[in-house]
Amino acid sequence: FGLAWAISEHLLQEVGAPTLFATHFAELTELEATTQGVRNLHVSTLVDPATGRLTMLYQIQHGACDQSFGIQVAESANFPACVVKLAKEKLAQLEGTESVGLKVVTGQKRKAVTLTQEEDEAAHQRAMQFLKAFGELPFPAPGGPELEEATCVALV
Repeated sequence: FGLAWAISEHLLQEVGAPTLFATHFAELTELEATTQGVRNLHVSTLVDPATGRLTMLYQIQHGACDQSFGIQVAESANFPACVVKLAKEKLAQLEGTESVGLKVVTGQKRKAVTLTQEEDEAAHQRAMQFLKAFGELPFPAPGGPELEEATCVALV
């Protein structure tokens, strides 16, 4: 996030270039309040409450989007079921709810999380361990039958 913020500020303040950002960093929407010339826009969507299916309406709306649709997009892109399940569990944990059902977490506003220095260092260590383990994974051929199994084992 920090790098995206710095690049955004540099483009706006130093280069002066018209710029379009499509990002999952909700924090970048705060630039509108602090930087002249920034406008938040989002594409409207519809989520079927019965199925959790996401429909992009392709209508540009003013303001920041207060929802994340990453899980629905992953499902639409046929991500392995175990990856989607893990994402739902992590989202439920971060939002402070035990339920991992898509109906419960869909449409919830994002919550800011502030970490202590100790928590931040622990998170950094976990990230470094993950990156090391990920770098050691054998990557199967795209579309091969072993791809889903290898992905699920790596992320569990």
